Amino acid sequence: MSAAVDGPFVPTLEVTITTGAFDSSWSNCERISSYVARAVSHNRRDPLLHYNLLSSALNEILELAFRAHAPGASISCSVLRKDAVDRIVLSVPGNDELSGTYRKLVGEAARGDSAERLASEIKAGAPPSAGLSLMELAANYKAQFRLEIGAGQRISLVTDLALDDEA
Repeated sequence: MSAAVDGPFVPTLEVTITTGAFDSSWSNCERISSYVARAVSHNRRDPLLHYNLLSSALNEILELAFRAHAPGASISCSVLRKDAVDRIVLSVPGNDELSGTYRKLVGEAARGDSAERLASEIKAGAPPSAGLSLMELAANYKAQFRLEIGAGQRISLVTDLALDDEA
């Protein structure tokens, strides 16, 4: 596991899938997000609400991976927990171009005016995109993002979400 999963966060689940299997169907994003969210939401204050919110957020993150990854052996998605915060670590094969793309997406989503920019984009009729997905998570879920580039240019998108009221 990457440095993103070390420290005070406790690993709860990790799913690894070959890029070929993952790329075979867009619906894999929803299937994986539903499976993972159901598996890690059982002991939350409101398991059904947590499942719904986490599944939606995971789906957006997995759709980013579906749209943007380099050829490689596998894509992995880990969920970790510290108190009421869930950390999602999406790791995809990368290259210089994708590293730049992910840096730009994370930088845009991390700006403080994500809710206003998201509303503006929606009003303007912007088509769905990876940038809008991360902006939506930042605006509506108060997601915090970090990017790590590891050995072999493996890209890890680290997303922290506080989905329970006690966070």
